[in-house]
Formats: sequence, C-alpha cells, structure tokens
Amino acid sequence: MALPRVPISLSLSLSLQVVFGI
Repeated sequence: MALPRVPISLSLSLSLQVVFGI
C-alpha cells in the first residue's frame, strides 16, 4: 500500500488521520 518513496511513518500518520476522521 505504501509507496517506496513514502516512509512508513507517513503512511501510518495518514491511516491514523483516516481512523480519527480528521
């Protein structure tokens, strides 16, 4: 899911934002 150029941390942050509904 996460692109090779995008760090896992950023992917996690996006996932958290989606979960929190921000």
